[in-house]
Amino acid sequence: MSHRCLYPWVMVRLLPPMPPVVFARFDNPADAKGYVQVLKLLMPGAKFLIFLVRVA
Repeated sequence: MSHRCLYPWVMVRLLPPMPPVVFARFDNPADAKGYVQVLKLLMPGAKFLIFLVRVA
């Protein structure tokens, strides 16, 4: 079983001139949202996206 199966919630940092960067993976959405809240305090101008990766 890969880390993609164990941690399906992905946080991506959006950097406009470059492709998105996978920043972290989480096993539940609450952890991902909490992590984004902390990062927004540390990096107020940064943009993040959280999404669920579907494992086939």
